[in-house]
Amino acid sequence: MKKLLGGLLWLFFFFPLLHPQELPPPPQSRSGNIVGDIGIQKIPFTLFGHKICLKIRINESRELDFVLDTGALTAVDREIARELGLEEGLALPSITKSGKASLSRRPVTFRIGGLTVEDFIPVIADLPEKGEGDTPLDGFIGADILRFFCVILDYDAGEIIVSTTPPQSQPSHRPLSMRKQMPMGFPLIDGLVNETKKIPMMIDTGSPFLVVCPLTLVENEKIFSYSTIIKSFGTFMTWPGTTAKCNYRARAETLRIGDFVIKNLTVDFAELPGPFSFSLLGYGFLKHFVTILDFPRDTLVLVPKSGGFPEATGSSGMAARKQEGRLIVRGIWPGSPADRCGIRVGDEIVRINGKNAVQLSRREIEGFFSGDISEGLEIELAAGEGIKKLRLKISQHP
Repeated sequence: MKKLLGGLLWLFFFFPLLHPQELPPPPQSRSGNIVGDIGIQKIPFTLFGHKICLKIRINESRELDFVLDTGALTAVDREIARELGLEEGLALPSITKSGKASLSRRPVTFRIGGLTVEDFIPVIADLPEKGEGDTPLDGFIGADILRFFCVILDYDAGEIIVSTTPPQSQPSHRPLSMRKQMPMGFPLIDGLVNETKKIPMMIDTGSPFLVVCPLTLVENEKIFSYSTIIKSFGTFMTWPGTTAKCNYRARAETLRIGDFVIKNLTVDFAELPGPFSFSLLGYGFLKHFVTILDFPRDTLVLVPKSGGFPEATGSSGMAARKQEGRLIVRGIWPGSPADRCGIRVGDEIVRINGKNAVQLSRREIEGFFSGDISEGLEIELAAGEGIKKLRLKISQHP
């Protein structure tokens, strides 16, 4: 009884930590078993923006769309759970819109390509709604299932390679020690910033950003030159339960991870959920490597792709979000193309490159503002009784 109460208290205190905005099961409830000798499995995926989308089955279900997220726990959308006849068991506190989450009352079987994991207990929760053209999302495959496997991820390959053994051909780069953030099992490695500060960093395929550090690193540490730190107007990156009204950005002279030294790296700072003290390495970083996550042996290998790691990329310097059917600017970096054009936080965007902003998916919006549209942007803003037209050139900025 004491162990159960301890687990529930842990859940209540640390509930903001779960990446898909839900609670993990108590530590003693880790579940699942691999069925058979899986050998080496190549599992195709579709890349929606930064999200790795896999086709999976639960028990004998139809194919479902799950996002592979190393910074999440495995969760099933509540509507899908009802469709599959999954009963909800232990209720958990939640910071989702409905405020409800639970563990599945009975274990289920996950089939992912040629992999089968049985006797697994997922979280059932209200996951973000899908808009037209958005990433399919029936659930998350998280670190609690990935812990069984060695996973090789190359964003350009269109498939992940999964086995229970190390890669047959050993990479030339030295394996890094990878520890699992307990009790959730998120993969962590150490990085060295500016040759002075060692920081834990989580491999997070659910994050679109390059490197995101906790606000405390810029507010309480002297590892960055304050003359190079800029403060955003509004916010670019937020998590449920966080209250910060801005982000920061700085240049790291060096980031050392194992054998690699990356110079002149853009680092963003945000209030991360709960007492997270580690930084996030997201898609913006991982896409430049083949990443080998060997969960059973607690090692990680980063194999750089040809072309090296770019020192800078272009962007518009702005972020926007749909609010009550309107696309509203929520973040601007000082000195960026958007700032120089006079765009301000709170402005309403009505058209981008001739497309009605209301009809744009999240994926399209992220693509426009991240620099994927290299020729620039034509923006139309609501201005009083008329429309204000602007032309943004994608460029490097602080």
